[in-house]
Amino acid sequence: RSPAAEKVAAYASILIDDAFAVRDLRIIDDPRGLMIAMPSRKLADHCPECDHKTPYADNYCGRFGARLPEGRTSLRINPSGRECRYTDVAHPVTQEGRRQIEVALLEAYAAEVERVRPADRRAS
Repeated sequence: RSPAAEKVAAYASILIDDAFAVRDLRIIDDPRGLMIAMPSRKLADHCPECDHKTPYADNYCGRFGARLPEGRTSLRINPSGRECRYTDVAHPVTQEGRRQIEVALLEAYAAEVERVRPADRRAS
């Protein structure tokens, strides 16, 4: 599923041990429920003609519009068999680390949704 197809419910930032900040985490409203997506960036290489940095997904150079060669790179293939066009900028190293971040973010998101909900809807 491409990031464009995701329904972003919220963006978040976290501060770990008052020493390390991570910005642009996304809370995604997925048909299976809310999920957390780590900050990511498009994978890119350089145009062979002008050396302009160009995302792998693009077929043309962003600077001069030259057609880029087919198969100019080999992207990683994810477990579902699709090419990975994005890579995480920051991510938890362990399942427990991911779980802690998910729980904290989803609890904060639920509290914020409740806080901004109109008072008449809270009473029902």
